[in-house]
Amino acid sequence: HADGLPPADANGKSDPFCSVQLVGKPFSRSSTTIKARTLDPVWNETLTDKHRYEVGDAISFKVWDYDKAGGNDLLGEYVLEGPHFHKPGGFDGELNLQCPDPKYAPVLSVKILVRELEEAAQVSASEATEAEEAEA
Repeated sequence: HADGLPPADANGKSDPFCSVQLVGKPFSRSSTTIKARTLDPVWNETLTDKHRYEVGDAISFKVWDYDKAGGNDLLGEYVLEGPHFHKPGGFDGELNLQCPDPKYAPVLSVKILVRELEEAAQVSASEATEAEEAEA
């Protein structure tokens, strides 16, 4: 979800969606749904990378105001570097978006998990449990 987005429409609201992509890999882009007339959208959506995330890749988050006619307006953006999420447990927190309008300080809340790391952690935990059971 995001909080404190700037208004981009005449009604004082925005129609936000968030695009996510691996930096330097435009084919990896995916987006949330559009939330109509809000400055504090809640998406609660899972976007899955199917495009070969590699260690060291950074993730770009851009929150846009959807416009039916003309181009979408950028509301805020953030690039999260790999070391912040490429670890067991990933990243679960808030990103202070860089906003084109300095009067606003929007925040995007995200949770990122690297599946291979989570699967490795689960295997390690189950192996430890099996070893403890074998010792008993």
